[in-house]
Amino acid sequence: MERTRRCFLPLLSIALSLLLVQGDLLAQETGKVRGVVTDAETGEPLPGANVIIEGTSLGASTDVEGIYNILNVSPGKHVVRVSMVGYTTVSKTDVLVQGRRTVPVNFSLQVSSIVGQEITVMAEREVVQMDVSASEVIIQGEQVREIPAVVKVEQFLNTQPGIENMVVRGGGQNQVAMMVDGILMVDERVNRPTLTSLNLSAVQEISIITGGFNAEYGNVRSGVINVITKSAQDRYHGSVDYRYSPPAKKHFGPSWYSADNYYLRAFLDPEVAFEGTGKWDEETQLQERQFVGWNEIAKRYTEDDDPSNDMSPQEAQQLFMFRKFAEGGPRSLKDGDKADHIGDASIGGPLIPASRRLSFFASHRTDINIYPYPMSRDNHREDNSTLKLILNIIPSMKLTAVGGYSNIESVADGNTGLYYDNAIETLADATSYSGATIYTPSRFSLFSLKRTSLGFVLTHTLGRSTFYNLRVDRMESEYRTTALPIRDRTLQYQFGPMMVDEAPLGLWFDSIEAQDGMRMGMHLSTARDSSIVTTTNIRADITSQIGRYNQAKAGFHYVYNDMAVWNAIYNPGITPYTWINTYEKIPKRFSAYAQDKLEVEGMIANIGVRMDYATPATDWYSVDRYSKFLTAKYQNDFEEVVPTEPAKSHLKFSPRLGVSHPITVNSKIYFNYGHFYSIPRTEDYYGVRRSFPGKITYLGNPSTEWERTIAYELGYDHNLFNTVLIHLAGYYKDVADQAGNVTYNNVDGSVVYTTVENNNYADIRGFEIRVDKSVGQWFTGWANYNYMVLTSGFIGRRNYYEDPVQHRLFGLQNPYQSRPKTRPSFRANVMLLVPPDSGPEVAGFKPLERFRFSFFYNWRAGGWITYNPNQIPGIQNNLQWENYSNWNARISKDFVARGVDVGLFVDITNLFNQKYFNGNAGFVSTSDREDYMTSLNLPESPAYENPVGNDRMGAIGGEDSHIIMPNAESATFLPPRDIFFGIKVSF
Repeated sequence: MERTRRCFLPLLSIALSLLLVQGDLLAQETGKVRGVVTDAETGEPLPGANVIIEGTSLGASTDVEGIYNILNVSPGKHVVRVSMVGYTTVSKTDVLVQGRRTVPVNFSLQVSSIVGQEITVMAEREVVQMDVSASEVIIQGEQVREIPAVVKVEQFLNTQPGIENMVVRGGGQNQVAMMVDGILMVDERVNRPTLTSLNLSAVQEISIITGGFNAEYGNVRSGVINVITKSAQDRYHGSVDYRYSPPAKKHFGPSWYSADNYYLRAFLDPEVAFEGTGKWDEETQLQERQFVGWNEIAKRYTEDDDPSNDMSPQEAQQLFMFRKFAEGGPRSLKDGDKADHIGDASIGGPLIPASRRLSFFASHRTDINIYPYPMSRDNHREDNSTLKLILNIIPSMKLTAVGGYSNIESVADGNTGLYYDNAIETLADATSYSGATIYTPSRFSLFSLKRTSLGFVLTHTLGRSTFYNLRVDRMESEYRTTALPIRDRTLQYQFGPMMVDEAPLGLWFDSIEAQDGMRMGMHLSTARDSSIVTTTNIRADITSQIGRYNQAKAGFHYVYNDMAVWNAIYNPGITPYTWINTYEKIPKRFSAYAQDKLEVEGMIANIGVRMDYATPATDWYSVDRYSKFLTAKYQNDFEEVVPTEPAKSHLKFSPRLGVSHPITVNSKIYFNYGHFYSIPRTEDYYGVRRSFPGKITYLGNPSTEWERTIAYELGYDHNLFNTVLIHLAGYYKDVADQAGNVTYNNVDGSVVYTTVENNNYADIRGFEIRVDKSVGQWFTGWANYNYMVLTSGFIGRRNYYEDPVQHRLFGLQNPYQSRPKTRPSFRANVMLLVPPDSGPEVAGFKPLERFRFSFFYNWRAGGWITYNPNQIPGIQNNLQWENYSNWNARISKDFVARGVDVGLFVDITNLFNQKYFNGNAGFVSTSDREDYMTSLNLPESPAYENPVGNDRMGAIGGEDSHIIMPNAESATFLPPRDIFFGIKVSF
């Protein structure tokens, strides 16, 4: 990483000098105010009228047709003022400017003989944004914070049309870009936005573009997220938001440590624990674990040749309870005994009191989310801090410095090394390894991800029609995945004559089993990662209003990556399953673009072209498909002995076009088209994975092409009653050259490895409806519906065999294409408000004023699976899951006095405590799943012999139901109702 530090320090010094010498920048995506000034009586244009943005140095004069343009206006609400000799001066308040948008503000001036006469009016709200030629949602931060149970930006994004679990119109997170105040926030190791590096209390505005990106956006194919944070002002302002969820179980069913739990009942139920589960009826035996009883276990202990384990039945049971942390045992844990906490605070204002030249804005967020069962950590924790410094020297030149620090502490899965992002994900793993996941906390590795970022943005206004930006930013991501401490093998706990250590706590690599066969060693804490990825971005752009109709913009972007990656799965107990992957590379990219925003008679056209050049900056291994260098013989000196050649660089051109055309004063139609490219993961480029003892098992391909999407979109917007927006959009995406894995196998098996080729494609078609009522005294809300059809597959073979016989046999199964059935989704959020000074009065007090009731509803059609036990050819996706639906709610009450707003609120997730299957998590075995499947009454089909009925996958049965439910009830369903109590204070 020393290379990056040497490269970046000069840039840092220059930027710091600018900060101290030259001025401030609101490091934001700015907007434009445009309009026409006319004579109120004649309708004739008024040339020479003076238009200004109050409180700023921004302004313009109208041309011969009364048209004016004001560029580089910071987002937020402004007052626009127009004056002209002989006319009344008019000011329009609450003009909402949004990033990258043109806001129309027109004036009609009355002739006045009184010098200095002035009137003030409120600006009309623009329902249909006529200048937008794409599907874009712009929402204010306060609206985001009012959505029930939304505490992260990611949660808000997943409520928007076309987005499911951060998959945007069928494209994953690696096809999405995020910018905060104009600074890129993307982890280039995985090419994903760093969504945790943002605090909700700092958000002023969020823009989500899901199609039709302008040429200025690169390395993106599915979505652009633009976040504008709050800025410091000439007064102090801030907020504190704290949420608390009392201790409670995060799953349905009995406690993991209760005698009623599936994994413990057979061993602790007094009815069968000592004499065996044969006493249960047949139905109960099918749904519970089988056990011979502690009497038999004690007998076996006394009959073997080891006197140290001669325990009584009661002592043997106590040892079992000790190792399962069971309730009432010698070492017990409680389920749901810890609370969740979320704190989010921000403050801003003059850094030096009474001075407007230097100001700041700072925010911090801590989120502690308890896992459904204890692991190597009992919670997922996120901490994020940001600081923005703003210095004002001269009006025409501004600079802002933005810094951030975030830390994630979580656990990582031992098979993949991927960390768990939230508590829900861990439930899916609960039944793996015969319950060892739950009762062996050390199975998971300790994961941490620290990110530091620093950015500077310089804006220089060259005149009323031109300004430029220069941006320099750096982000460092430090991954650390480590093992738990080694188990203390001291024999310190006694059960009869038997002494035991602290197992299953601690790390141990030998295969040690508990009395029920649970492994307490071997597959423990195997994931490792020690990687540092540093990205430096240098960007510049210039924007100019050329004449009346054209707003031109051009710029360049240079990306310098320094990647030092080392990750592994370390399992000495089973060495073939151990692998290591390492690389140190410095890939670079350069891009340039030019675009024009043409505004003529209400029609808007965004036209542009982008050039991207990327070099992997490395030589790569030039070997035949089945080369001897890929065998175990060369694994230790592979890099030294294998011949190499320069990896290919790539040059791409991307045309972009978007047109928005008004149909009436209340409606528009728009169309956009473009070519979009994004880079594959760096693992796909540079990964070299070895197994020990063994051979090369994975070999990256840095010559891999950029992944490409050609997208088309047609949309219609309509203003209903001047308060409701109706948005319709249809889209098509032709996706090609995506990276996919290909495996090569030689004749004797000494060469078996996977590499990367551009063999994956997709075809995506969809339709969206959005209805939005964002303004209202008593009622606001929005709803969206999404329908998408996705076909994907692989071109050519995914497995190659040197043996021609094997090659022909496998050829019968290639190429592969997936045609999953569509899953429409619908979401709605409704907020009922009681305005200030409204409602009945009691003793001079209006108790209902400022009450808010918010309800969020989420529905999605169930997915489809193939259920074909009769193995009838040609049957696919013939059984549907139950549809998913859920309600969240929020109730809040505000108290306002002397400029301070204090709010009390309750957030409720899963309001009605609905049960919905958590995938296949509740099934403890294949036979358990088969019992459930065969018990369903399904639509008639030759694929199975089930009784005829209308059940679906995920159907839930009661006590007298024909449905045999999964055995592990505690892991079967998504989490139950959760209640957060909160308080917020703002000033």
